[in-house]
Amino acid sequence: KKVFKSIDEAISAASLGQVHFARLKTGEKVAVKLRYPDIAEAIDTELRVAGLLPGVGPVKQWGFELEAYKSSLRNNMQRELNYLSEAERQDYFSQVVMVDGLNVPYVYKELCSESVLVQSRASGVLINEVSDWPKYDREKIGEILLKTLFKSLFVAGEVHGDPHAGNVFYD
Repeated sequence: KKVFKSIDEAISAASLGQVHFARLKTGEKVAVKLRYPDIAEAIDTELRVAGLLPGVGPVKQWGFELEAYKSSLRNNMQRELNYLSEAERQDYFSQVVMVDGLNVPYVYKELCSESVLVQSRASGVLINEVSDWPKYDREKIGEILLKTLFKSLFVAGEVHGDPHAGNVFYD
């Protein structure tokens, strides 16, 4: 009540939480991602079970570094559970991967926490709605997507970890 004028029911599920549209007391439209309350414990349990995987059979025969994989998986999940980390990465991405036509939502860092991410609300349509757009516009979308991919990979050193169609809007 101190921060939001209104907050809507969840509009979609995120991998570890859900997304709500809201309006700040100052009037800005935002998207708020809230981590599911017990998801960290559930993931920790799953990772402990994965830790029981033996390094025998094909895993040993192929020379697969199972311990390194388990360690990497645990580190990545811990990072994904922390929305402050996501806010930092999104802010970094917006500063480093500057492509004409790309709009990365602004992160309200002062409103974020480990379990809450608040960003400006993106607008536009989903990819399945642009198929009847003029060829020039569709080619421009492709150009922006490719430039974003290459710049994020070769300049920022990382790529979007969840590039499904619901995470990108076109206008």
